[in-house]
Amino acid sequence: MALDQIDNPYTPLAAVDIATQQRGEDARYVCRIGKTTLIFDPSINIEVLLDTSIFRMPNTPEWLLGLCNRRGELVPVFDLRNLLGITKNGNEKNYLFIVDKDEYAVGFYIDDYPSAVYSVKPMNKVPVVHQQLKKHLLNAYLHEQETLLEIDHRSLFAAITSQLSVAV
Repeated sequence: MALDQIDNPYTPLAAVDIATQQRGEDARYVCRIGKTTLIFDPSINIEVLLDTSIFRMPNTPEWLLGLCNRRGELVPVFDLRNLLGITKNGNEKNYLFIVDKDEYAVGFYIDDYPSAVYSVKPMNKVPVVHQQLKKHLLNAYLHEQETLLEIDHRSLFAAITSQLSVAV
């Protein structure tokens, strides 16, 4: 289900905050991978796929899980937990999270269904983040005592895929 293609983007992921809607604020979606929480701009196409087959490609690093078929489009699926050194605790539900579209579409597993947030405060200090994410960090926000990281996902995954020629 594409979250930005729903008639009312506020209902599928969170309870509606009437005051926020009246102010015209767009929901921003967050997803969690271990203790890392990513936030995405409302203009970015995001989608959650359930029960999707991942087709492994031979002779690729273990952090490249393979390709999935999203309505006839092949989307690379990455293991961000592996890349970021995040250990599984066994409670993850493993939702396949697809970010962006066309040639920029990439997938990775998240721990729980994404949630919507409406009011976030920019952080004054850059938090400590994994080296792999640090180079692609656009902003950091605080929401209900949780740090939300906004990354340039296109540059992050371009950097990751550039490692393919080195790793293979």
